[in-house]
Order: sequence, then C-alpha cells, then structure tokens
Amino acid sequence: MRNAVTYLSLFVTLWLAVNILSSDKAMAQQEAHYTQYMFNGLVLNPAYAGSRDVMSAVAFYRHQWQGIDKAPRTVSLSLHGAASEKVGLGIHMENDRLGVHNRFNLHGSYAYRFRLGYGQMSLGLRAGFHNYNSRWTETQLQDPDDQVFHTNENKLLPNFGFGAFYFTNQLFIGVSVPKILEQDISITKVAKERRHYFLTAGLLIPMGVNLDLRPSMMMKAVPGDAPISTDINLSLLIQRALSLGVSYRIKDSWDFLVEYQLNHHLRLGYSYDLTATELRHENSGSHEIMLGYDFSFDRERIISPRHF
Repeated sequence: MRNAVTYLSLFVTLWLAVNILSSDKAMAQQEAHYTQYMFNGLVLNPAYAGSRDVMSAVAFYRHQWQGIDKAPRTVSLSLHGAASEKVGLGIHMENDRLGVHNRFNLHGSYAYRFRLGYGQMSLGLRAGFHNYNSRWTETQLQDPDDQVFHTNENKLLPNFGFGAFYFTNQLFIGVSVPKILEQDISITKVAKERRHYFLTAGLLIPMGVNLDLRPSMMMKAVPGDAPISTDINLSLLIQRALSLGVSYRIKDSWDFLVEYQLNHHLRLGYSYDLTATELRHENSGSHEIMLGYDFSFDRERIISPRHF
C-alpha cells in the first residue's frame, strides 16, 4: 500500500504540473497524435528501444475525424529489441496523410541503459529522414492562375532526435525530442518543421489479486507555435489481461480504450476519440487500432507480459 501511495502521489504531481503549464489556445502540432501512446513508445522516444528485453513489434492504424473528407490517416510500424544487456536497437516507420499532403518517416534508434535506483535509465538517439509530398495540382483553386499551386512538391529531409526513459516493473517516465532540426518543408518556405518536446509517464498500481490501476499521461509542446497538448489516461487492468480505460485530451476530446493481452506474445488494442470541440458537429470521432507482438526466442526472458 505504501508503494501505491508513493506512485499515485508522483502521478498527481506530474498531472498538476501539466495543468499549470497548459494553455487555452487551440492545438496545432505537426507530429501524428496517438491515443494509445503508452504502447507506442519507440515512435515518441528512441530511449524506449530494448526496454521490453525481447524483440517487440507494434503496428498502428489511426483514422482521425471520420466523416471529414481527406482527414488525417496514420500508419506506423516499429520493431525493437535488446542487442545486449545494456544496448537496445530499434527501427520505425510512419506514414501520415492529410488532404493533399503526405509525410513518410523512417528512423533507426540506439539506446544505452544502466541501473539507477530501483529501475533502469535508458538514453537514446535516433536518426533518419522525413519525406514530405504535397500534391498541389489536386487542389481546387479560387484563382486558377495562382502559380504556387501548379507544381507538386517532394522534399527529403534528414533529421535526428534524442530521449531519456526511466522504468521499473511498475512505472515509467520519459522525455524526448524526436526531431532536433527545424527545416523548410515547402519550396516556398511557408511551412517549416517544428521541434516537438514530449513528456510521458505511467504507473501500475496493484489494487488486488486480479486488479490493477494504470494511470498515465502524455504532454506535447511546440514552444512559440502551439500550446501544450495534454493527455490524461486512467485504465483498469483485469487479471493482467483485459484493460479498460478512459482518457481526456484537454479541451480536445474524450477517448475510450480497450486492450487485451491474448497471451505472452500477442496483444490487441482499440481506441475511440469523441471530439469535445465545435469540430464534433462535423465528424463521428476518431478510431485507432493497435497490434503488438513480442518474439520470445529466449523463453526464459518472458515471465509475465509488460504492460507499457
């Protein structure tokens, strides 16, 4: 019980800090947003590589704002594992489509970890590229003579990022900057890559023999360009297999999540976002599907499934 109180106090402290920093402005980040961020660690933080001790693959599909023509659709795939006791390696790719714009990312990650207190600290680096493609010729123009939109654009930009990830069997805290360089996306220089900062945290609090409470949070910031975006999640884990949760993305949406651990290897997840802004009148919500698989080449390594 003492540990549960300590963990819960830590989470409440982080939650209060986030709300003090949050702004009243509208959200305008460039990076793809995942409701099930707690299961998609490598996309947000290279230091997550190898943290599950086994080779782990995760696939995501997100259809945002269903009912709106050409609304965002995102697909991501990540694979990572422990190359040694202290080194983790990973690779992930992501394709994000919005209207006439398409962004494809491919990154490799390296993480070095060491014992710190009751858990492990991992420091990670990642490097790769972003490919931006804008099909301006598909747009319908009020001014057909506007030459800016008569040519499609395709731009390949290298980038790198870093992160830190501290974890035990019952908690995790991560900070990361997935891309450091801020570069022009379009030839006309009207759009630019922006540096994003992430803070994630979560706890696993035993409530009984077959019941656990799993609060988590994610904070995303783009200084000078967009306010802080905050997700607060609370999930109930039943028999360490079925997870039922609800999230609130502050001033944006209410989200409902379900995850099921079929066995030591395979897990499935689904989330539904109910828009809380005026945009709710224009769409029927957002859907997100997660599929995860842990490869147990060494069976002794998997004693019980990890829940983040």
